[in-house]
Amino acid sequence: MATWTRILPRTGAALALAGLAAAQERALTFAEDVAPIVHARCTGCHSAGQAGPFVLASHDDVAKRARVIADVVARGLMPPWLPVAGEGGPFVGERSLSEAERATLLAWIAQGCAPGDLERAPPPPAPAPEWQLGPPDLLLVLEPAVRVPAEGRDVYRNFVLPAALAEPRWVRAFEFDPGDRTLVHHAAIGLDSGGGARALDARDPEPGFPGMNMGGARLPDGHFLGWAPGKRVDPGRADLAWRLAPGDDLVLQLHLRPSGKAETIRPRVALHFAARAPTARPTAIVLSALDLDVPAGNAEYVVEREYGLPVAATVLAIAPHAHYIGHDLRAWATLPDGHELPLIRLRPWDFNWQDSYRYVEPVALPAGARIRMRFVYDNSAANPLNPFAPPRRIVYGEAATDEMGELLVQLLPADPAERETLERDFATYRERQTLEHLQGLLRAAPDDARLAYSVALSHERLGEWSAALPHLRAVVLQRSRDAMARTALGRVLARAGELAASAAELARAQADLGSDARTRQALAGAWVVLGDAQRARGDEPGARRSFEASLALVPAPAVRARLER
Repeated sequence: MATWTRILPRTGAALALAGLAAAQERALTFAEDVAPIVHARCTGCHSAGQAGPFVLASHDDVAKRARVIADVVARGLMPPWLPVAGEGGPFVGERSLSEAERATLLAWIAQGCAPGDLERAPPPPAPAPEWQLGPPDLLLVLEPAVRVPAEGRDVYRNFVLPAALAEPRWVRAFEFDPGDRTLVHHAAIGLDSGGGARALDARDPEPGFPGMNMGGARLPDGHFLGWAPGKRVDPGRADLAWRLAPGDDLVLQLHLRPSGKAETIRPRVALHFAARAPTARPTAIVLSALDLDVPAGNAEYVVEREYGLPVAATVLAIAPHAHYIGHDLRAWATLPDGHELPLIRLRPWDFNWQDSYRYVEPVALPAGARIRMRFVYDNSAANPLNPFAPPRRIVYGEAATDEMGELLVQLLPADPAERETLERDFATYRERQTLEHLQGLLRAAPDDARLAYSVALSHERLGEWSAALPHLRAVVLQRSRDAMARTALGRVLARAGELAASAAELARAQADLGSDARTRQALAGAWVVLGDAQRARGDEPGARRSFEASLALVPAPAVRARLER
């Protein structure tokens, strides 16, 4: 026991000594007892070209790092599996050690790392094949290669991968090759069917575009498409495959970690198709804490959010997300009878091992159940992951050294016909949360025209025309030649029934219209909104003039059809 007692004070291990003593009833060897554990739990990442910083395959590999291994295993840091046992799950692809495995490994180290008969040790697992799910049906390679700058701690950049399909296909699973695992902290993939990412890419002189905004790319049918070191490949389910159509793009967001010298990588995405269309379509909700504002030195800053399900649904997967000062990320469901059902808890959270988690047995929730999150942040100097020393105030933002609080939940409505009901209800909930956040910002900066414009558009999306109008009028008063602001004012006036005022504002917007294609498209749409309102009022000549004004800007077939009625 002497070796263990030397290690214990350094590690602060919580393993019960009774359990350790039980594991030491016989002499343990690498060949018989430890090699199967190491090969099953460690070697996959700790091998050449993988995420681990060193190889763990042979007795010598493990024995020479015994003190480090005892430390991280006793503290539960390795294997890197964040979910707390018993507070949700089990999850597909769990990487944790069982208590018996943990006790065996620590006891073997305490006994002196005996090799045993190495001739009888099981061989290390064969290197993983290039693609674990077999040859991909579609391989997308990022061209040109990504240039990773020499400097910078956290670089976020998005790249468009055109699918270039001739016909729709259904994607069952994906695999990701980062090109160099030491340079890619993690990656996320979204589906863009509207061209928003292409537009942002075209505006940037370098390949791709910066930031965490993926240009409108979405989670396809609520699937979390992401990669991080150590993440196991999910074979997916054919009955839940998501649609990839001609003209669609995948958007690859890379969180890059420069090495100190300029390098290039060429990431690849492998897609595996299902043979036929799925039988079910899930969706996703995302609870967000947009008002995060963590004072320097606060070691227990708490944010809470909740959402009530309007329909019965099953939770298929879940992904809590924070940045560096996140500490304790918990989610659960409160049922209509008050019973609480744990969904997941990540404590301690570690930004370097972020992941998404799919349930082995999906969790069924009735209508009226409330999905809740409680995230705790540690912005003290005692937090070793704090990006600032000394600590400083950290607020919500998209940079890695800002902070976030999001809970992503993939849901499958019990009744497929209620999927739209769930999506519409959650969209309203999320818009209301966004509006409250923007209103708080505007109260702090009442003369900020950009914020006033955003508040107005949020009111418009909620159908609150009268609430939007004062903000838009204030913006136009400040920026009288802003064609986009006048377009929005004219559009909302039309929705509010002030048709003459709407026509006047849209005419002014057209007089100030520049070459921006986005403003031109918006103005064409606003003329259609006015034309529809005029037709509903019985003003056919006015409606025709509005449709003609729209066609002069953008010759859309749908508007021409309106004119030909």
